[in-house]
Amino acid sequence: MKLLFALPLFAGTGFVASLDDVTKKPEVEDMMYVSLPESTSPGGRCMDGTMAGYYVREGTDPNLFVINLAGGGACQDEVKCSARNGTRDGSSDFDLPSKGGKDLLDQRCNVNPGFCEATHVHVPYCTSDTHRGIREPSDDSSWYSDYYFDGHSNFKAIIKELKGKGLKNNKNKKVLLTGVSAGGIGAFFNADVLQEMIPKATVKTAPNAGWFTPGALPEDLPSIYSPSDYPNFKAGTNGNDLYDLIQKGEDPVDIWKMKENLPADCLENYLTSTDDKWWACQSMHTAYRYIKAPIFAIQTQYDESHIFAGGGGAPKPHKIVDPSEEIIFKRYVDMMGEATRMSLQQILDNEAVKAHPDGIFAASCKSHGNPADLTLANGKSWMEIVPDWFFRLGNLEEYYQQIEDCGTDQAGLVLPCNAESELCRFVIPDPMVVTCRQEVEKAGCLNKIDEQKCLKCSNQNKKQIIAGGCSPIKVAKKIIPGICEFNYKVTPDDPDAKYVKKIKKNGKEKKSTCGKLMNLKKGKIKKDCCHDKYGLESALIACPVTCSICG
Repeated sequence: MKLLFALPLFAGTGFVASLDDVTKKPEVEDMMYVSLPESTSPGGRCMDGTMAGYYVREGTDPNLFVINLAGGGACQDEVKCSARNGTRDGSSDFDLPSKGGKDLLDQRCNVNPGFCEATHVHVPYCTSDTHRGIREPSDDSSWYSDYYFDGHSNFKAIIKELKGKGLKNNKNKKVLLTGVSAGGIGAFFNADVLQEMIPKATVKTAPNAGWFTPGALPEDLPSIYSPSDYPNFKAGTNGNDLYDLIQKGEDPVDIWKMKENLPADCLENYLTSTDDKWWACQSMHTAYRYIKAPIFAIQTQYDESHIFAGGGGAPKPHKIVDPSEEIIFKRYVDMMGEATRMSLQQILDNEAVKAHPDGIFAASCKSHGNPADLTLANGKSWMEIVPDWFFRLGNLEEYYQQIEDCGTDQAGLVLPCNAESELCRFVIPDPMVVTCRQEVEKAGCLNKIDEQKCLKCSNQNKKQIIAGGCSPIKVAKKIIPGICEFNYKVTPDDPDAKYVKKIKKNGKEKKSTCGKLMNLKKGKIKKDCCHDKYGLESALIACPVTCSICG
């Protein structure tokens, strides 16, 4: 049986918003939209069949180009793809005639000195396939038969257009391919294709938040798989959707048709006549060593999309109200960070030997994507380092390969520690959870008879609770149900706990255990439970959950 191949989903952002002009000049949205011709083939379409396109601003340096691939998630199942189709995530109908650029697409030389004079190209994201698909509609009966997953085909079509507008194939041309999240993935996997299309030019790539995904640690799963997801980790087991699928003998389906565009040398190693593991090559952990273009990877060690979305599935901190869950969550974050560092170590080890060595900027941060102003202990941001690396200036060479090191905390865990940004650290327990618990308790709601009464009380006293700091109401509505649930959470009886079953005529006690009590018929449970004549050694005290039958 074949099932759809589930990749992690991305909560990515692209370079789509303009920056405030630090020099107080008016904001300039001067990147102009260009639609691909109707005759474009293959590719040229968004998910819904509208024509794809790109934004471009001609630079003052005719030999320098920066091409950015927008991010914005992905879909591999019917519900999510249907929700994206025809929206700004799956259609060009929402693309504006012009836009501004930020970060590496900023034309202000005081903000982007390395690339302000380049021709800037921004590729909107409307294919939901991480810029890697080549699938066109078909006549089969699959739920995705009407969709275009043309991301890779569109990329090639846009490069073909640009070749007629200054991106000539000559040794003077220099191109930086970049992108965030889904766009970062696309930058990794399209860099070599771009180089093949302009073989005489210099092509390098600097993806941001595109390292999907790290490989599992040796004690977890084989490294061709992502780390175990949170439900498995919490249960003390190992696995995730893809691993479980393969263990069942089922095959993932490549709905985007990206397989043939993955690194050929990687496929040669993982796709044989007897063992087809092509899917391993869609992960950067495996594919990295086969990408030939010079790479400067911008990647946090605790990417929220690895931890929460897709394969991770961990609860957000504001939903954690159980102290024991806090411990599990921290251990999971520690594990994901270690797996990411192990994966990125390939860059430090220079496993992909290149004339221009790869770079890495890996902050100990929980954000999905590195803000342009994020710095490490040395005070340098990736916006400063990338151009120095790209042009091989050597002024900042000591910063070309950095994986921020924090050491362990008191519990022996390595958690996000970057002190330069408020976005970087997890605060556990979440301060809002603490505040809400205090306010619900002040209102007397935690003394009610059960969870439902607790919720009713909280609703009746919501003005007081919100005024006390458990706000806004949207947040309170998410946190308070968990607080009430945890307050009345029933802990199962210890099956080894002993109670006095009866006292014999000779005065000796006959004891039993809660485990045996659980297996008795209802009448016999009541006989043992529904009294307290043996005081603290009664079944009613030792086995309260089982004895709740007494009412």
